[in-house]
Amino acid sequence: MSFDPSSPNQKPVTKRYRSSIQTYQLMRLVMDSFDSPEIKKHAEKILENFPKINETKQVNPEEIWELKEIEKEILETKRFYRQGMEESTAKVFATKFLLLTNWIVFFCSIIFIIILVPLGADIKLTIAFTTYNFLPLVSIFAWLITWAKWFEYIPLDDDEARMKLRKEYEKLKSELKPSYTREELIQERKNVIDLFLNDFFAMKKKYHDLKDRRLMLKYKTAIPIFIYMLCVFIYNLVMVNIVEDRTEKGEYFMGVFMSVVLSLLFLLFTLCTTF
Repeated sequence: MSFDPSSPNQKPVTKRYRSSIQTYQLMRLVMDSFDSPEIKKHAEKILENFPKINETKQVNPEEIWELKEIEKEILETKRFYRQGMEESTAKVFATKFLLLTNWIVFFCSIIFIIILVPLGADIKLTIAFTTYNFLPLVSIFAWLITWAKWFEYIPLDDDEARMKLRKEYEKLKSELKPSYTREELIQERKNVIDLFLNDFFAMKKKYHDLKDRRLMLKYKTAIPIFIYMLCVFIYNLVMVNIVEDRTEKGEYFMGVFMSVVLSLLFLLFTLCTTF
């Protein structure tokens, strides 16, 4: 493939030189692997064991160009991770809001029962109201609110992002010289590998940490509902064994059944939710 760094439409060259092939293989390892510590050790080992060479010997500038292409690909992948981090951050806020709301609803349901029952309200009807109406409806309403605009992730304009990346790439091309020494080639390889060891590793780790955190928060949103449903289940189960009237026993048995069904529905709802 012809080498024309001045051309704006220059495509990535096919890797032909050992320096860029090894660096490209390392880049693919870094991007595809989740075992970051091992890959980091491998990269550090490469940095420590560069071969002894004649530092004044001239090299083909196309070797440097291939390394610049790898650097450009790193910048593009960093952009992907940055957008993923921004999106995950927005979803973390939405999940935190739902988790907080569910705990508030849980305590409100308990307080509701504690206040009304001493005032003469029927405990069975009060628990039924909070279990089948108040708690599920408020929780679902809070979930719907998380789809509102203020929780929505709005990505940066793609054209603007591409323009910014193009400027960074133009800067890389402007650094090319007509000729290079082996010392400069090795320094460029070190710069690219150092980009892995610092910026890229840190961003990739933050990206996956945010995704894991969001997943854990998503599961935690169901905890208040399950605690309440467990209390309702235990209460109705105890009452089934205490009361002797068949009609009343059937009502409490229905309460046991409904608490189990609602718990399973909330579990399914939590696992299938899109955020």
